[in-house]
Amino acid sequence: MIIDEVNSTAEWTTKVMDVTDKPVILDFYADWCAPCKKLTPVLEQLTRDNGGKFKLIKINIDNLPQLATALQVKSIPTLFLVYRGNVMDQITGADPKKLEDLIKTAL
Repeated sequence: MIIDEVNSTAEWTTKVMDVTDKPVILDFYADWCAPCKKLTPVLEQLTRDNGGKFKLIKINIDNLPQLATALQVKSIPTLFLVYRGNVMDQITGADPKKLEDLIKTAL
């Protein structure tokens, strides 16, 4: 599955930290966040268009605030590029240019 969601801290390890075959983009969002709602369809389409070259993992900060705190997410949307358990890049906001650069880095 190239688009998934972490619903518990237990899933964090298997869905993010243990992935070694491709980069993972973490999307920290909230249902009430207008920029998040704008970014989500674009991000999901880019994930599909790139045919599984990276995974998109969504994390709702209202459901898992401890993960947002651990990664020092101060505003949303915040995206992290993780490869083999290491944060390679991070962007905040719904800036199309920054998103494009993050996707290029992932590929």
